[in-house]
Amino acid sequence: MGAGTGGTSRYVLNAIKPYAANLTYYYTDISLGFTNYGADRYGKEYPFVEFRELDIEDDPGKQGYKPGSIDLVLASNAIHATKRIDRTLGRIKRLLKANGMLVLNEVTQAFHFTTITFGLTGGWWLYQDGDIRLSGAPVLSSEAWKKNLEIGGL
Repeated sequence: MGAGTGGTSRYVLNAIKPYAANLTYYYTDISLGFTNYGADRYGKEYPFVEFRELDIEDDPGKQGYKPGSIDLVLASNAIHATKRIDRTLGRIKRLLKANGMLVLNEVTQAFHFTTITFGLTGGWWLYQDGDIRLSGAPVLSSEAWKKNLEIGGL
């Protein structure tokens, strides 16, 4: 989820390639540009990958994703960039099979450099649940992530 240019996916795809006959990997991002980039960069080497748009701010079912169909969601520094963490985690939960897992990698500190860099993008300031975010940034502390993941059943 939020694969971008594939910085994380590249390592994962290489690690799971021996099991390709038994799986499908969805390389997803909100941006068609990123999914097209992924397809160009990784499509030939990893034919078990499907490159698809996914806007987790909207119902994944309306985007062609079957509820309860995913074993594992991998999200690296993408979930904080949504308006409401509770809604986002709820959508992820609905995608997962029973006993499915979310592997979440997120920054848990607000850094001036990050805010200066990404603060120029529109998405950085879209969050609506500022009470759970760190001051001046859309990121959550480790404790806030833990609490919200527990509340969300993840």
